[in-house]
Amino acid sequence: MWHNIIFILIVVIIAFVGFTNYSLAKDNNANSALEQLSKSALVNKLEQLPDESTIKDYPPGAMCYRVAAPPERVEYICPVCGEMTLYPIYYADIDKIPYYRTLVKKITKINVTLDESPLCKKCSPNIKSRELCLIVKYDKNAQPHKTCDITDEDINLLYEYSEGIKEHRTSYGKEPLNNYKGRLEELFGVSIIDLGK
Repeated sequence: MWHNIIFILIVVIIAFVGFTNYSLAKDNNANSALEQLSKSALVNKLEQLPDESTIKDYPPGAMCYRVAAPPERVEYICPVCGEMTLYPIYYADIDKIPYYRTLVKKITKINVTLDESPLCKKCSPNIKSRELCLIVKYDKNAQPHKTCDITDEDINLLYEYSEGIKEHRTSYGKEPLNNYKGRLEELFGVSIIDLGK
């Protein structure tokens, strides 16, 4: 009896393996037939493509491959009126404004303000030279004096003078503040300044 059960199991296993191989072979043959059909259809369509000489007007190609260039302008927002003015990207003063604002805030003993109005086309529509200015009022009775085309060194000179510092710090070291007497006179709008406070 055990022999019969073992024999039946062996027959079932052989039949199962044979049927599986048959179905796999059949699927492979079907796939290969489909491949042949699609290859022949592909070749047929390639052969039917027109010659280059029969096409007169080529459609325009896609233009989306070029990388967009960075903007060639910089935006300036006026702190007074809030209007935007566009400048060429190489206009260096725009990049320096936040730094200049910080330097001016350090000056507490003299009334110094950064005048940005010449940079705003709404606040100063008819001005030809668009540059940063400093307005200095050194005592209560003095008239405010405006100096344009300023640098960070000008602001530092005013700070050092107002704090009673006798030396001006440069990128090369320190120099006597008296060496910058002429520029301080221009910034204050006076002819003589007593630097020996």
